[in-house]
Amino acid sequence: MNKKELEDILEKYSYGYCIWLTLALHDRYGWDIYAQIDFIGNKQRNKYISHSFVTMPNGYEVDIYGPQEKVDRFTDNIVKLTRKQFLNLISESNPNSDIEFKYQRVKEEVDSVIDVLLEPMF
Repeated sequence: MNKKELEDILEKYSYGYCIWLTLALHDRYGWDIYAQIDFIGNKQRNKYISHSFVTMPNGYEVDIYGPQEKVDRFTDNIVKLTRKQFLNLISESNPNSDIEFKYQRVKEEVDSVIDVLLEPMF
């Protein structure tokens, strides 16, 4: 993987694809899911996930940059969610979308990113 490819992956999985990475890490390792929740116009009903990550049993948080004491925060509103709650929250931001179907479409790519970039750090 060259420098440009790595930069593209880091950007993609920092903004947008973090939700798929979070799901894949949770599904693979069973680690707890956390979502940073933000609001459009500060209205509770207009919430969205600004970033998501999992937490390892040792307390380290994991996103595309690997295990860290604390991943970057886009908001202070961070909640622990079950897989079902996380999928429901994603669905709220993507109405009329089959989230599980979308996840299955990108899962092979996400698993490859985990294998190549993240697994060696665990």
